[in-house]
Amino acid sequence: MRFPMAAEPIEQKKEKRLVLLDTNMFFLPFKFRVDILSEIDRLVEEPYRLGVASQSAGELSHLLKKKGTGRGAHSAAVFLNQLVAEGRVTTIPSVGRVDDWLFRHAKQNQSIVCTNDILLKLRLKRAKLKVIALRQQDHLDYA
Repeated sequence: MRFPMAAEPIEQKKEKRLVLLDTNMFFLPFKFRVDILSEIDRLVEEPYRLGVASQSAGELSHLLKKKGTGRGAHSAAVFLNQLVAEGRVTTIPSVGRVDDWLFRHAKQNQSIVCTNDILLKLRLKRAKLKVIALRQQDHLDYA
């Protein structure tokens, strides 16, 4: 009698690393002509997914509706809305100050944070978390 061979262990699907985008990242393509999506793709050498705090998305949506908002803010809001509609960025429910939420969420999930906020960058680096930021006004790099 032959016994069936044991099935090979199923490789567990590794969850993609979350890359959190701070509000200021959505302005870079219009202010400095930096393709943030290509730059993040170049830097992150593992499977990843992009996320944005719901409060950041709300802040940009508010700027879209507000009269007298600069063209850069309007373009950033349209850019985010397009990325969300295409399913390239996920809006993650957030509570409290965006910077505090980004820090807590990154620490709990070992996420990478993309930001140009100086104080947030320092805080994240002190906690030994990965930070991507604008360098020399023409590309992104790990801070």
